[in-house]
This record gives sequence, structure tokens and C-alpha cells, in this order.
Amino acid sequence: MSTPPVATPVETPGQTRGAADKWTEYWKNEGASGEVFVNAEGQKHPHLSGYWQTQFSGLATNARIIDLAAGAGSIFTHLPTHHDYELFASDLSIAALKILKQRLPQARVIAASADSLPLHSQTFDLVVSQFGVEYAGDRAFAAAADLVRDHGRLALLCHYRDGYIDARNKGQLESACEVVETGFIDKGIAMVEAVFKGEQQAFIAAQLDFVPAEKIISTAATTYRQGVHSHLYQGFRQLFANRQQYDATDITGWLEAMKEDVDRNIIRLTEMRKAASSEPKIRQICRELTQAGLRKVGYSPFSIPGSELPVAWSITAERP
Repeated sequence: MSTPPVATPVETPGQTRGAADKWTEYWKNEGASGEVFVNAEGQKHPHLSGYWQTQFSGLATNARIIDLAAGAGSIFTHLPTHHDYELFASDLSIAALKILKQRLPQARVIAASADSLPLHSQTFDLVVSQFGVEYAGDRAFAAAADLVRDHGRLALLCHYRDGYIDARNKGQLESACEVVETGFIDKGIAMVEAVFKGEQQAFIAAQLDFVPAEKIISTAATTYRQGVHSHLYQGFRQLFANRQQYDATDITGWLEAMKEDVDRNIIRLTEMRKAASSEPKIRQICRELTQAGLRKVGYSPFSIPGSELPVAWSITAERP
């Protein structure tokens, strides 16, 4: 097998190191379940699988493929069962790459930002990314184009502004922010502490303070059934209803831990919404890919049956 096309590593800027730490924490906490657009069992949508199988079709048996901002390696789970491809993956998060290596030991991984890759130009037959490269900013698209060799191809799925995923993220983000703004967790803790101490007046006061916040989060959990706010609301309801089975610290400790979960989700959902692109933005990206020497550059909404809103932007191109 040929030598990996890795150039001299570049120094990671402080801002990039901060992003790496953030995403490493995310993957450590979420594991493979942190991938976007999977069901509760971790299964990918069949239409998504079909998209990537189409991109892999027609490749030479020894094609070299790289997944940029690969996360835990979702794209490579759609590879043909039998192949001789050379697989490479880059991501800021070492934790994500460890998961990827467990899934695909043969893949060679590179810890780097998608906009600053220590890789030689024009060395890959297929460059791919799924909900990843856009997080690294505009320069990452030119960097991706630079990796495509003669007669090679580029295929990207990018977040769609106000699409299926972004609309869901918007609702979940607003709901998570409401958890913080209403003080739901602290008010819940105060109510738990009062009831376990048997302080009736303090409990009544805490309950009166909690009810308005509870109504807001209850409505959010009904409107958006998935998300950290819903998990928090449903979990606290069950714990409080069955409080005789627990110590006070069991419930308050869980609530304190949920504060961190809420904060992490707010950060992640904010980043995902920032990464989502409008059509004018996608047109600009396509112009930049053309300027980088790619041809047959095109984009289209990627949709799935049963959804009125597109899931992603599909961007494809090739180098002549």
C-alpha cells in the first residue's frame, strides 16, 4: 500500500485548539450516537445511504478516499462490503477519530482542521464530507478542492439553512435556552430540597416559583419531543414522582449534571445553526470551487421522502 500523502504538519492555532477541545468533549460524551441524522438505534436513513453508495460507485478498486471533518466516520459505514479503497479521515477531535478507528481499523486518520490540512495537493480520487467541512469556514471548501486529483471527484453534504435539520435545531436550541432563562433546574432543586427536608412552607413557596418555568418547558417538550430539554423535563417528572425511592442528592445530583448537558447542547446547536448555509452562500462556495480548478460544479437540495424540507445541500464537482 502506498505511503500516506501527509505533508509537514502545521501548528494548530489557539482558536483551532479550542474548537478541537470542544468537539473532543462532545464525542467523548456522545460517542457514535452523536452523529447527525440517525435514529434512536443509531441507524442511518436509507436515502442517505443511497446517496453515498452512488458517490462510491464507479471508483477504481484501489481509489484513495478522504472524509473531511469525518467525526466518528459515518460516511464510511456506507462503503461496499468488499473493497480495496485506501481510506483516510481527518477531524479536529481525537476522540472522534478513535471511534472511527474502532469501526474501521484500516483507515488512516489525521487530527487537523478541515481548513488547514497537512496533506499534499491533488492526491485523492474522492473527497467527501457530511455535515462537517462547513464548520471550518469558507477556506475549508478551497482546501477540500485542493485535495482532488486529476479525474477525481468531490461530494459534500452541507447543512441547509431553514431545512429539516436546521429547523429542528432551531426549536431545540430555543427550548434549551428556555431551560436556562426560566431557571427550571435551580427551581427544581429548591423544590426537591424543601420536600425532602419536610419544610412545608418552603416547599409551597418553591413549588409556586417552579410552576411557571415548568409550564414553559412542558410546552417545549410537547412541541419538540427530542432534545435535551425534553430529556430533562421527562426525567425530572419521573424522579420527582418516585422520590420516595431516592435520596435527595440522587435527584439534585442528576439535575446538576443536566446543567452541563444543557450548556453543551446550546453550544453545539448554536454551532450547527451557524454552519447552515442559504442558497446564495452555496452559490458563492460553488464559485470558489470553480476558481480552485474544479469543473462540473453543481449543487442541489438533498431531500428524503416524507419531509417537506430539504435535509442538506449536495455539492458535487470534479477535476478534469
